[in-house]
This record gives sequence, structure tokens and C-alpha cells, in this order.
Amino acid sequence: MMRQYFVAVVLPNDLDKKILELKQMMLDRYECRVALRSPSHITLVPPFWFNEEKESLLLKALSPILSQHSFDMFTDGFASFPPKTIFIALKKNSSLEALKDATTSLLLVNEIPGIIKETRPFVPHITIANRDLHKKSYYEAWEYFREKEFKASWKVESVCVLRHNGEKWEISGEVMLGN
Repeated sequence: MMRQYFVAVVLPNDLDKKILELKQMMLDRYECRVALRSPSHITLVPPFWFNEEKESLLLKALSPILSQHSFDMFTDGFASFPPKTIFIALKKNSSLEALKDATTSLLLVNEIPGIIKETRPFVPHITIANRDLHKKSYYEAWEYFREKEFKASWKVESVCVLRHNGEKWEISGEVMLGN
């Protein structure tokens, strides 16, 4: 059976809980549900379709990531992609950029179907609200978030493969980074 997958850095549970409160606020105030359908994460490879019976091939393709070292990640307040998306911004991080490039390259080299080399610049972020945020609500919500601070840091220690189960995204596998 074909399922949608994506590859991401999933945030630690304690930080995910703090971000979940922001996502819940967006649901309560603006009826934004989409961001609640996945754990808080930084997308490395956007969604693609893949045969669920061959899922183990995804993790096998990503196993050379073990050679990448864990690293610290820092948030940098809020930002947005007008007029639909509000997110937690991240400080520029060359290790994250290298991890994104390595992840995409490994899937391309292993000829995983549906993987394409991104032409858009990599803007790593943690989504609070996106596709179902109406334009009018975006401007109101952005007024609230634009001056707020959000300071957090954590150690990136793994890359996760997430699978859509028909309702939400769930972690189907994880590859640990080296230390």
C-alpha cells in the first residue's frame, strides 16, 4: 500500500509539549488543525509517496547518517510565510544544513521514488499554523506572535521517518546520529 512519508528532525518531548500549547491556541482561536497532526519537527525531506511494504528500505538508505555528529539547535523567535504560515524560527546552523543535504542525497542515491532535489532555499522552521490559517486570521495571529520571544535549545541526535496513517503523521523509524 502506498503511504505518504517525510524525513525530519523531531523535537524532544518537553519542547514538543510547549509547542503543542501554541498549536492548541491556534486551534482554539482560529480553528487551525493541520499543525496538530504531526509532532513538532524540522522537515528535512518533504512528503513523498512510498510503498509501505518497503519502508525498511528508507531506514536502510538513511543508515549512513550515523556518521553525522549530533549538534545543538537554537530557536530564534517567531517568523512567517505570509499569508498562511506562522512558525518558530531557528538560528542558522551549518550542521543542520549539512544534515538536510546528506539526507536528501542518500535518498536520491538509493533511488527512493518521489525524492527530488529541492530548488527552493532551505528555511528550517517549526510550524505553529499553516495551510488552514485563513488570510484574515493570519494577520491577526501574526500581530500576536511578531513581537513574542521563543527561546529554546536542544541537541539534535536523530533523524526520523514519519508516515501518514490516514489521519496524522507518526514516527515509523529513527536513525541515531553519531556523537
